[in-house]
Order: sequence, then C-alpha cells, then structure tokens
Amino acid sequence: MPKVHFYPNMGSVMAGKPTIVAAPKVKVEPGNLRGAPLWQRWSCFMDSTKKKPRYESMVVCFDPPAGIKIENPFPPEIFNPGRTILLAGTISAEVAKVVCEQLMIKAEQDNKTPIILWIDSPGGDVEAGLLIKQVIETIKPSVSTVAIGGVSSMAALLSSFGQKGSRFAFEGTNLMYHEVRFGKSFRAPSEEMVDAGWDLKHWTDHLFMLLAQASGNSFEALQKSLTGVDKYFDSKSATRAGFIDWVIQHRRYRGHARPWGLRLKSYKSLPQSGDEKVVNLAEKKETSGDPSVIALRGFLDAMTSYKILARMLSQIALDPQRDLQFNIFSSPGGLIDEGMGIFDIMRLINVLPNCGSVKTFGKGMIEGISALLLAGGKYGERTIHKRGKVAIKDVEEVSGAYAPASTVLSIGREARRVKNRVVDRCDKHSKLSRPAIEEKIEKGFQMDALTAVEHEFVDRIR
Repeated sequence: MPKVHFYPNMGSVMAGKPTIVAAPKVKVEPGNLRGAPLWQRWSCFMDSTKKKPRYESMVVCFDPPAGIKIENPFPPEIFNPGRTILLAGTISAEVAKVVCEQLMIKAEQDNKTPIILWIDSPGGDVEAGLLIKQVIETIKPSVSTVAIGGVSSMAALLSSFGQKGSRFAFEGTNLMYHEVRFGKSFRAPSEEMVDAGWDLKHWTDHLFMLLAQASGNSFEALQKSLTGVDKYFDSKSATRAGFIDWVIQHRRYRGHARPWGLRLKSYKSLPQSGDEKVVNLAEKKETSGDPSVIALRGFLDAMTSYKILARMLSQIALDPQRDLQFNIFSSPGGLIDEGMGIFDIMRLINVLPNCGSVKTFGKGMIEGISALLLAGGKYGERTIHKRGKVAIKDVEEVSGAYAPASTVLSIGREARRVKNRVVDRCDKHSKLSRPAIEEKIEKGFQMDALTAVEHEFVDRIR
C-alpha cells in the first residue's frame, strides 16, 4: 500500500482533523522511528496557558507504493517522491531529531541518489538547525534544498546550506536573515545579561561565517548587511546574493498561453546563455476520475497552510494524474507568505504535463490571500457560488509598541514588497490591469460573483 508519513500523526492530518497522540512512555530507540509517535519531549507542542498540546511543526516523508512505478511529473531536481522530506514549521530539537533520522534512513537506502529537503519554516532553535546541517554534511548522498513560502532565520540558513548548485526557491518565496536572538524576553543580573549578549554575538558570528562559506560572500560584508535588521530577500535577490542557486518559475499564467512548463532560472549575474533550464515543455494532458478534495475554511494560519501543502505534495507522490479540487469557504485571508507557498505549488501542478490540475471553488466571502488562491486554480475550472463574494485588500503589518523609526520603516518597506508580490500575481491571474489593481487594493475592492467572473478572478458561477 502507498504510504505518506506525517509526523506525529498521519491519519488525522490527512483527514484535516489533528488529534492528540499520547507521548510515548518508553524510550524510542534509534532506527525504530517510522510510523511511531516520535517525540520524547512534548514541550514544543504545549501551550503553557491552557495546558493542552498544540502543533507548531510537521515533518513529512513520501514513500511510493512498493512494486508499482509512478511517473514523477515534477523535475527530479526539486521533487522525487521516495527521496523528499518536507520540514514545515518551527525548527525544534524534536523536529531536528526526525529530520536527521529520515536523512540517515534515506542515505542508508541509497547513497547515490540526492535527497531533497523542502523547507517552509519561520526558523527556530539554532543548535537544532546546526544538527541538521551536520547530518547533511555527514551523509554520502548530496542534499538539495527547496525553499517555499516564508523561510526565515535558521530555516533560511538551512536553505543556503544545501548542496551548492542544487539550492532552489520558488518565485514567490521570501527569505529572511538576521542575527541570533532570544525567542522571548528574560530578566537577569547585569553580569549575566552581558554574558548572554556575548553568547548571542558568538553564535551570530559563527552562523555568519557559515553563511559566508555557503554563499561566497565575505564575513565582513554579511556582518555589515545583516546586523541590526531583519534582512528580506525575494528569490531573485537571494540568488544574486549567493544564498540559493535557482528560482523555480512557471511558463503559464492566465489563459491558454503556450508553452506549458517550468524553468529553473539563475539570477547570479546579468542574463547569459545557458543560465536557465527549461523543463517539461509539452502540452498538458487532461485527466479523468473523481478529484481529491482539499478544503480551506476560515483563516489561513501557518499550520493550516502546512497541511494543505503536504496534501498537495502527497497527491503528486502517490497519484499524480488525479485532479485536486481545492474548496475555499468563507475565508478572511491569512498569512501571505504561507499562502504564496500554496499558490506556487498550485501553479506548478497546473503547468506540468502528465499531472492532474488544481481546480478551485469559492463559497461565502473570500478575501485577501484566499482570493488569490481562488484565482490561481486551473484556467476554466475556477468556480464560485452564486452568492459568493471576492475581496482584494491592502497588506497589513503589525509594529510592536515603542518600536524605533528605523524598525517601523523596515516593516513598512517589507509590507510594500509583499503587496507588490500580491498585485503582480493578481495582474497575471485576472483581467484587471496592474494600475487598476493597485488603485482598488488600497480602498478595498469587493466583487460579487458576476463581477468576479467579469474581471476573470474566476471563470464561472455555480
């Protein structure tokens, strides 16, 4: 039987209803991890105010059914079902343990075929991330990295620590690098506070040195660029900076434009002949049969986006020619970086030959990033309920109390960059021009079903 391993709880995540798995009472021995609850410490899943476990992370492995050959529609550089690991959410000691164990298992199974590590994470524990890096460097097969959605802090560093020449990011990916910092405030005597500051500086210098080696930049240049700020890079600028090698772009947007397919593009220098690889340029084949259904209800938070992403990738791993029906019900939008990750996967699935398509359906009020997801479905198969509504609106950010001017300015500039990404994708997936979208998005633009069809955010009313 085909298997897709969700940790810690496969069946419940597949059903979209995570349940609590009791912590194991016996010690989990190395090499005996598959299919079992894997965490010995559950502190990262515990909400101390409610005393109830909560999920912040998910590690997914894709195992195709034994004895049955499934044609992988993805380029093998970025996805190979039996060799891919998805790390989604906060990087903790528990998550690092699972990722490292899976890396070693796959290396033992095949020490020649590269392993592909997909990363969709806001970062996390430095020592846990460095443990994953150590295993990547220790095992014999090379480890490629694919950054998707919003990848920040230690997760962004891990994306850069993959095999040089095999570090990928999707076109809509946002990477953020900064100094090491504590995750929460703490109180300490003066001498202890000074020691803590020096400790943070030591770790920061160590990570900047590793990043300099991985990217080809000087330590001094990185120190000057990344000190005191949250430094954001889109996929193109991250490539130019040497943090990644290739940007995954799609060769089709709105309508029946050809050619279909995908390209891997390098932005390290001015365009040169041979600095991009075009993949799978072929006419897409229509599929048949009942689609697999995924639903988004309400706010798109991080964990919801991880589950949707995992469901989409598992569909490709196990039954690539089956269509996906993505239903969106009364969603006020949500986290833009997470939504962009889902959007990129939808676009990729919709351009690849020998692969099903993602069809979308909206009901109720669909706003913000959820409206963009509705528009990102297969052209001709984006439907809306007759009483459904679509609203596009401006990007909002939050600034902490007493934030200095430089911090507020940095937050505002990043919000502007995010807004430009949203406007760009609305422009390519609707009939509205970019100036019209920019004008309407500032005021908040609400469309009924007929207007949404008229502006080609959807194709028909149901």
